[in-house]
Amino acid sequence: MKTYAWYYADKVLSERVAKGLPELDLSLVILDFLLPMVCKHIPPEEVVCAVPLAPYTRPVTIKEQGDLEQRRQLLRRCKRIIVPSNYSYVQVSHWLDRKDLDVVPYSTTLDVVADTINVPRVGPQVLFVGRMVDKKGSGEFQEICKRVSLERPVQMVMTSRWNSLGGEQEELAKFVMMKMSRVGVLPSREEGFCYVPGELAVCGTVPIITSIPPNIELYPEFPMYPAGDILAAKSLTTRAMQGEFDEMLPVWGEFVRKNYGVEAQVARMVDYLRSIK
Repeated sequence: MKTYAWYYADKVLSERVAKGLPELDLSLVILDFLLPMVCKHIPPEEVVCAVPLAPYTRPVTIKEQGDLEQRRQLLRRCKRIIVPSNYSYVQVSHWLDRKDLDVVPYSTTLDVVADTINVPRVGPQVLFVGRMVDKKGSGEFQEICKRVSLERPVQMVMTSRWNSLGGEQEELAKFVMMKMSRVGVLPSREEGFCYVPGELAVCGTVPIITSIPPNIELYPEFPMYPAGDILAAKSLTTRAMQGEFDEMLPVWGEFVRKNYGVEAQVARMVDYLRSIK
């Protein structure tokens, strides 16, 4: 069977993982939200499924409850399940009542797209990247920027998802905004694999993140503050705007490339898939 690896529907990673395993006949590797569609054609017992975060952690509608229950029943039958962090392991294993999950850090093409973009920084720009929902902290971001602006000029930029542009254009637009910004503030209260901090670091933009478990696990040296602590976030953002963390940016960028860049992710996934055959 042909191998497909969909990391957040990332085509580059999918193709590179498949090329790394030309000699093996492997099962399908797929994100969990596509599982019901796939299982119309392939038994779940043949599927290796990637589950970023247990979906019960957010409010859902009655219709979504039915969809989630269908996915949960299929996931319990899957050949193997991979999660991107130890924090996700705890959440997903509880949701599925299944302990035999494998932690295989995966994300997006953190460095491939970023390296193709060359744009200037645009003054005192502070960036938010994420969905405009409470758990991503979009409201807190606005309050943080408001407080920073009382002491120094700041240009607040908020981005959600550019779904109308399509996959490759969406990624390009996101990385352009990152490279133009001086600081990225991510007030998230919950993540599975929080890939945006790594994207910011690769772009040479200071990431200010919350000290939630996956951030501590994946980016232990990045500037962090307790989720919801606006004063602490304001202090870190001000220090970043003053250039206090600039000398660490090359170190953080290299750390991300080494651990979560495309080559590292492909090698990790290829090794993992070979190990389960």
